[in-house]
Amino acid sequence: MKLDEIWALNDKQLVALFAEPASNELTKNFAYTCALMPETCAAIFTSFGSEFKARSAVKEHLLNHLRELVSKARGTWWGRPSLCCSNCFLQSVRV
Repeated sequence: MKLDEIWALNDKQLVALFAEPASNELTKNFAYTCALMPETCAAIFTSFGSEFKARSAVKEHLLNHLRELVSKARGTWWGRPSLCCSNCFLQSVRV
């Protein structure tokens, strides 16, 4: 997929394609792992009791990656700075 095609995806499609979900319904633990750039980022977003929180966190993370990729492709920065992506290699974030 090209970058402009990825950018055109809606939030649900973005998470479905570029995040790996894991959950345990019994313990109510939900997790999403970033899979957009697996060679540089393996951030994991976990939440107890709310899949929505973990999904929302990984969605924002993926959007930050896309903003960075688009800005590098354009040679300019736009959008808000990435708070979760500067050191996200093997990072685990609880929400």
